[in-house]
Amino acid sequence: MVTFKLKEENDQQLVYWYFPHGNEENGHGTIVIDRVLGKLDVTELAPDDRLVRHTVENQNRWRKAVNQMRNIEQIPELTDEEWPEATEDRISTVFADHAIQKIVEAYNNGEILEEGVETWNI
Repeated sequence: MVTFKLKEENDQQLVYWYFPHGNEENGHGTIVIDRVLGKLDVTELAPDDRLVRHTVENQNRWRKAVNQMRNIEQIPELTDEEWPEATEDRISTVFADHAIQKIVEAYNNGEILEEGVETWNI
């Protein structure tokens, strides 16, 4: 679970603080949406968050495993559009990425979230 709060809003940017496990006492990370350039960045990783490297090999291993399960279930394999074969390592975060997904989904629908919670199953 991750919670987030909008801390700054102007014509140029939106600044969110996010809190892994909703625990504000442990500090926050910062997510900035540049409204002019149309880009987003985690400018500060929360103390309780961490980066995860997904190697090309691991990403493609997961893709192959999903396709094997789909074959067993007699479902068509994933297309390159659904899950392209990896050509480079990817970096993600444990918590910020979940907050980003919810913030961006609302933003793309014309809504600026003041605060929110995102939960997921692991």
